[in-house]
Amino acid sequence: MRTTSPAAILVGVAALVCAGCAAPVDRAGATSESVTLTFANPYAHLDYVPQVTEFVNAVEEVSGGMITIDLRHLWRDFAPGFEKSTIEDVAAGEVDLAWVGTRAFDLLDEPAFAPLTAPFVVDSMELQRAIVESEIPAAMIDQLSLDGVIAVGVLAGGLRHPFAVDAPMTELADFDGITFQSFPSELSAASISALGAHPVSDVPEGLDAGLDDGSIQGFEKQFSTVAINNTVRFAPYVTSDVVLWPETIALIGNAARLEGLTPTQREWIDEAAQQASLASPQTTPDEVEGMTMFCIAGGRIDRAGADAIAEMARSVEPVLDEIRALPGGASSLDAILALKSEIDADPVSIPAECDPAATSPSSSSATGDAEELEGVYRFELTAEDAEAAGRPDDPRYPWPWITTLTLADHTWNHRVRDGRQEADYGGGTYIVTGEELTLVWSDGARMEFGFAQGEDGDLVLTPGPGLGDEDAWVWTTKTLEKID
Repeated sequence: MRTTSPAAILVGVAALVCAGCAAPVDRAGATSESVTLTFANPYAHLDYVPQVTEFVNAVEEVSGGMITIDLRHLWRDFAPGFEKSTIEDVAAGEVDLAWVGTRAFDLLDEPAFAPLTAPFVVDSMELQRAIVESEIPAAMIDQLSLDGVIAVGVLAGGLRHPFAVDAPMTELADFDGITFQSFPSELSAASISALGAHPVSDVPEGLDAGLDDGSIQGFEKQFSTVAINNTVRFAPYVTSDVVLWPETIALIGNAARLEGLTPTQREWIDEAAQQASLASPQTTPDEVEGMTMFCIAGGRIDRAGADAIAEMARSVEPVLDEIRALPGGASSLDAILALKSEIDADPVSIPAECDPAATSPSSSSATGDAEELEGVYRFELTAEDAEAAGRPDDPRYPWPWITTLTLADHTWNHRVRDGRQEADYGGGTYIVTGEELTLVWSDGARMEFGFAQGEDGDLVLTPGPGLGDEDAWVWTTKTLEKID
């Protein structure tokens, strides 16, 4: 039974281990009390940003459990401008640490990180790897002059592509006059305007509504996020070789709180940030996997080609001039461009599953079939079922297990009531292709099934490729009775 993420388990175990520790000796030989640092995560979980999870785990590891990270999810609860507000909360000491997109700092007139999201400059993971391995992030961190805030690290992030409702954006003219959504950032808005579109920023919940009612025709995002959120049902087109900018991440802390740590504790924070930074090109969600999930869900991937991309890049040159005029902007931007000139990075290959003819939204049956399965289903596993299958008892989850599965609006969720408690065990999005059902967890993991639906709406699932024994037994032993 899937329960808690590995990151959450590590944090919890460290807290339990250290709860009874008294004045441990740190590696510098000094006596030091354990410390807990609060960490603001603007999202509901860290599945979207595993590179941040890497930092959380690294803090626990390098400190030997002497520093515990207390994650505060849904910080600012997606209120408008939540990234800017999170930075302000760190400055005010409302929270000790946080992660935010580097894009948000220009909303506070802080230019240090602007070159990282310069339009059409950082366009590959290879270049991001070269950047995090260089002195560029350290120079930007040293330049940061926001009262009350210290940056401890910069992480690579997903590549942001243009997704669209009606047709792929393969030419500069495709941006002309459309309403295009991005995360709040003055630099992003200026870049979108230079491309000819009308920039808007909105909280994530508003994007689906805007795409559905036609008030938004395009947006920038990375493949993994679109796949997890199943936004393909509203915007099935993307141009994969057009990379507007990356979602680079800043790890930040309250200055007074960090300066109040012992030298060794601060060293641990810096070491963990460095480890997470160097690992971030690998821990950032995989582009090809995100593409594949996008296509399976009915999306279509197109390419613009070098000439069209060059025309788009020329249109944003005035924005690059503005970045060069910022304090430190010219030196950082030139350093990034120098690295780029040494890297031969081709666009990520489109997976075989994403052949344009096979993934045309008009020919995909995924959306319609998914709507036919909408409903609430329930099944019960008993001690007798477990004994018959030779499965051991788990005292944490006494029998019976009564699972309620909800399929609605292309998303799924499930709750389990056992002999002791009832709990929400999460979900994600789901994809139906013919007689195959794929349940995609919020972190991108997948469970694939064959299915048959009776006249009464009940579902019978059969194991699909790669389904583990535990999941196969839980989900395919009993018929899923449709109760609503």
